[in-house]
Amino acid sequence: MEDRAKQYFNEGLNFARLGQYSEALDSFDKAIAIKPDYADAWNGRGYALLNLGRHAEAVDSYDKGIAIKLDYSWMHNPDDANAWNGRGYALLNLGRHAEAVHSYDKGLAINPNDVNAWNNHGYALLNLGQHAEAVDSFDKALAIKSDYSWAWNGRGYALLNLGQHAEAVDSFDKGLAINPDDANAWNGRGYALLNLGRHAEAVDSFDKGLAINPDDANAWSSRGYALNKLSRYSDAVASCDKAIAIDPNNPAVWVNRGNALGKLGRHAESLASCDKAIEMDPKYVLAWNNKVDALKELKRYDEAVAAYDRIIQLDPQNESAFAKKEELLNEIHDKQKQNREEEDQRTLNQQPQIIRAYEFYSGYIRVKISVKNPTPLTIHDVILEPDVDRAILYLERHEPEEYLSENEKIILGTINPHNDRTVSLYFEPTICAKEGTDVHCHIRYKDAQGQPGSLDMEPLRIQVICPIFETKEPVNIGSLKQLIESLPSRDTKIFSVPRNLDAQTQLKIFQGVIQLHDIRHISTLKRARNFESWYYGRTKVTQKDMVIKLGVAKDMDMVEISAFSHDPKDLTGLLAEISRHVTEEVSKRGNVQKIFNVTIKDSVVQRTNLMSFCDAEGKCSGDVTIEDSVVMRSNILSPDHEKSEESAFQQTDKKTTTPPPQRGGYAGVCPKCGSKLVWRVAQKTGELYRGCDNFDGGCRYQERSY
Repeated sequence: MEDRAKQYFNEGLNFARLGQYSEALDSFDKAIAIKPDYADAWNGRGYALLNLGRHAEAVDSYDKGIAIKLDYSWMHNPDDANAWNGRGYALLNLGRHAEAVHSYDKGLAINPNDVNAWNNHGYALLNLGQHAEAVDSFDKALAIKSDYSWAWNGRGYALLNLGQHAEAVDSFDKGLAINPDDANAWNGRGYALLNLGRHAEAVDSFDKGLAINPDDANAWSSRGYALNKLSRYSDAVASCDKAIAIDPNNPAVWVNRGNALGKLGRHAESLASCDKAIEMDPKYVLAWNNKVDALKELKRYDEAVAAYDRIIQLDPQNESAFAKKEELLNEIHDKQKQNREEEDQRTLNQQPQIIRAYEFYSGYIRVKISVKNPTPLTIHDVILEPDVDRAILYLERHEPEEYLSENEKIILGTINPHNDRTVSLYFEPTICAKEGTDVHCHIRYKDAQGQPGSLDMEPLRIQVICPIFETKEPVNIGSLKQLIESLPSRDTKIFSVPRNLDAQTQLKIFQGVIQLHDIRHISTLKRARNFESWYYGRTKVTQKDMVIKLGVAKDMDMVEISAFSHDPKDLTGLLAEISRHVTEEVSKRGNVQKIFNVTIKDSVVQRTNLMSFCDAEGKCSGDVTIEDSVVMRSNILSPDHEKSEESAFQQTDKKTTTPPPQRGGYAGVCPKCGSKLVWRVAQKTGELYRGCDNFDGGCRYQERSY
């Protein structure tokens, strides 16, 4: 049986020599099955398992073999060095370095000339941080075999960790001279050169190592650090990105990357890299330092101060952080002071500012000019000098009236710091200017020291359009009411006329002026001594609708002309033309004045709004009568139109009255709240009167005028 066991043992040794470790393991198992206390078979089995990478099983197998030899020391040699060294190598691969050192000590005590044992003993000590002892072990290996590259490289790493960087470079060079294809040796040499400040040589060494093994994240990271030191920042970022792609969980590489990005002026990205490092290691002081630099460049000073506080918290003895924080606080204070001084100087050097706009209002062009004082000092004697083409625009008046004027110069006076004054200029067009005309304004003032200054307003280009009409479509009073509601622009001019002109004369004068245009007269309404004439026209070029209302309020000696259109420019030009012709006609009989007061305007509009008493079919209720429904002569109508309109004009003497109003019937629009007016009957007198239908809503408007 023992011969059979030995046969299997020898078979296992042969398989092991051929590198057929699975077959070797099978043979050793067969030998042990026949002879369980076969120590050499157990050790051979451990060797096979070791080479198969099954290190824990290998240790167990070696332990069994060593134990058997110890139990039978009277018949076996207990001092089997190979078993102890094999066991040590398995423990080394399991990371059980202290046990590995102990096992190698046992083996080397038996056979002190085993070069591999001394080399592996050195690596176990290296991993335990016992670098000086590791150097001694590597030296013993090299004393036996001087061309052992693994020992030279291990010795280099031990010296590197002892801070003996020049000696480390020399050791790596000797190992690489024997085996130039060792990536770890090139990278170790690069680390040593990096610590010696020989950054270009370090990059070259890392390049050689990475050419052999491009998946070494630490080598890419250290290469990035060396490139940073060489001011090759873009290459440094690229190298760090390679490292991160392999291992994104190394905070050091994020710090290196952030530093390079900061040098490239990419401070937001630099900050993000530093934050990534801090996320992995919140106590990483270097990451906090780089974060401070990024925050300062981004002018996020409050956050930078907070970052310094965190550094001091992590490292209370960090005098540099205390000093830099104080320096930053002083810098912030100085910067704020400088900014205030620059702002004060900037505002002191500023001129007044002009803001201007215009709108079409009551047949006028209302130009609003605001003069703003942006400085911290008062400006005085501010004067506006408007300048326009007087052949086109005439300055009628300005508001507010408390600003004095002299020869069309408006005196704004004193403007306090950071304040403004605004004036509205009312220009009346005298002729049309479709191509536009400019409104200029020169501003004169004195600064706080009494020095004169001036500036010019950017010109306002304004069009004054007088529409040309070509009106062919028939329109009745009902469709006119609907049309008015759809027209977005409306404007009004009100005239105070001489008392010696009766209502009929006023009506005739103003109707004659309006009918200088090709515009259709739709209807004239009458109530007591008030008249209301309605006209419809369409512009010849743009084909836009326009409605004109002529209201004569004899009890107030006022005439109202309102126009409704799509474009306010059309209204202003038309009202300007009408105003000019009316002034010429009425001035022959007495003075005529235009009214600006809005309250008076509103009252006149309410008093003359007679169309509200008429329905969509053109029938009117209450005491409103239709004086005529004539399309009056146009100076450019076709002959057919002239005939039809002439026959209609001959009917102007015929007056039409509506049936008497009925209680509860529609009586118009409430001038107070806009609700419907209805006819009511007074309880005592039985008199019909108009009252607002919105009684429940709180409106008490009533009008006893029937």
